[in-house]
Amino acid sequence: MRLVLLASVLSVSCVASASFELVLALDTGNHMIHRVDGERSIYLGNFGANRLLYPTGMAVQQSTNRVHVFDANLHAFISFDYNTGEKVAEAVAPSFGYAQFGLANNGDFLIGDFASTTARRYSQSGALLATFTAPAGAAGTRAMTQAADGNYYVAWSGINAITRHNSAGALLATVVGTNAALSDCRQMFVQNNQVVISGGSSGRWMRANYSGSTAWGSITEMTSMAFAYGVSGGHFSTIYSGGYVGTGNCVLNSFNLSTGGQMSAYTIPGAGNVTALGTVVAPEPHTVVGMLMAGGLGLLSRRKRRG
Repeated sequence: MRLVLLASVLSVSCVASASFELVLALDTGNHMIHRVDGERSIYLGNFGANRLLYPTGMAVQQSTNRVHVFDANLHAFISFDYNTGEKVAEAVAPSFGYAQFGLANNGDFLIGDFASTTARRYSQSGALLATFTAPAGAAGTRAMTQAADGNYYVAWSGINAITRHNSAGALLATVVGTNAALSDCRQMFVQNNQVVISGGSSGRWMRANYSGSTAWGSITEMTSMAFAYGVSGGHFSTIYSGGYVGTGNCVLNSFNLSTGGQMSAYTIPGAGNVTALGTVVAPEPHTVVGMLMAGGLGLLSRRKRRG
């Protein structure tokens, strides 16, 4: 029986490694990170519950097999190995309140307090590197990202706009005009020459044409769920939108970026309040084998103890 179980684990892992998207969903309510096979809607467990108190932002760094989390109660940047779920690093963070979190192209941390007009860039050791200038009328920072052109983009509440900044944080331009859904957005990224933005309490994800240093095109809103807080990219034109439609009903939906059509819907078991997403696209085969083997060996160990 044990040989059959191990053979099953290995066979599944071989299939999964051929085409696989590991979606990480930050659960602020239960202070943990859920793992889901996004392509097949298979739950792969969770981690972080013994390390986190009030995580509000998360970003994946696939080059180092890490997922970084900002915890508002611990005032810390906490990094995990997303394969094993083990904490691998921690750095002191500012005493921000509720804040979202992103990564610069080189792995620097991008963070801003929802209740503050200050957006900042930190090294992974917690050193302040740059402060981003808020435009007139801004009430708080909503989301941040860096595009391939090296410029930084920040979404602000109060004026419902996104601004462009240089590496020193200086304001260069307002690149997207008024759009009500921007006031509660949480994450954004660029994929296939489209900027993709979560819509928060608008229940939508948004997209706009990305054209480098010039202004983006008008935003198109897509229906997603009641509260669409997280958004991340997958293979080709696949994107994921995560949030919830009611208490204890957290969902992970996938969409075609080009058409806006919904591809899948999945309820994350045991999730309380999904507020951010991150995707590991096509990990190395040993990553999937390791995760599934660990689960299989765990089952064998429990069976042995019972016997």
